[in-house]
Amino acid sequence: LTRNVKPLSSLLCVFAISFLFICGIMYFVKNNDRRREIGKMLIKVVEYLITIALIGKILTEKVTTATTISVIITALIVLVIAFFTIPQNREK
Repeated sequence: LTRNVKPLSSLLCVFAISFLFICGIMYFVKNNDRRREIGKMLIKVVEYLITIALIGKILTEKVTTATTISVIITALIVLVIAFFTIPQNREK
């Protein structure tokens, strides 16, 4: 049990720092094109996280189920942040 706690706490720490960084970017970036690009970048990060988790679980025994689940949960949280980062298309 203690073996799985350390990667999970490290992952949560990285997520917290990333969340604060993205919130700072969203506050200072008022240009919709830049926000859209940041959102696209976050979606790519989600794709890479899920790919790494699934391939790692299939190909190696070192990636545990708890690690895979924590990576997928983190990817879902980043996906929600990306959804709110990308501005809505509003017709004037």
